[in-house]
Amino acid sequence: MFEKGNRVNAIYPTVLGIVLITVAKVLDLSASMKGYENILESIIQLAGLVIGFYTAMYGVILVAGHTELLRKFKAEGVEGIFKKNLTSSLTVSFVIFIISVIMQELRFHQSISLVGFYIWIFFVGMFIGTSYRSIRLLLKMLFVTDDDLKSVQMTTHKESAEEKEKRLAKINKTD
Repeated sequence: MFEKGNRVNAIYPTVLGIVLITVAKVLDLSASMKGYENILESIIQLAGLVIGFYTAMYGVILVAGHTELLRKFKAEGVEGIFKKNLTSSLTVSFVIFIISVIMQELRFHQSISLVGFYIWIFFVGMFIGTSYRSIRLLLKMLFVTDDDLKSVQMTTHKESAEEKEKRLAKINKTD
């Protein structure tokens, strides 16, 4: 169903979250470590900036929704992957923002359990991974060249020569 690159793209945010949990365990990090509140504030600010960036970029995409690039995404069948990446990135950004605000407040009322800390660390990893993935994708869209569009036209998985010919004719027809 997925090509190797798509599978890697889909799982690396989760893997990054697991790697960060492992690093936190090995280094014996917890919510009581020195500088934790600064890290929380930084994550909250970064999540807010990323959410703002996504909001602006989604506006650009909506305005330019019928561009040649998006038509080619649809013709290539990657429109669903594109939407899923953007949706998951925005969702994880909101989740890390909310969890970080809650963790920041919990510091003043009760101690934060190690499990809660590791859940937060996991979502920090997911946030970093999904943000990188989406920002990279959105920037590629902004700076796409004609050569990039031609390479999209030439790459599709598991189609016959006849199917490819029909698809390319359809794409060239919409140019």
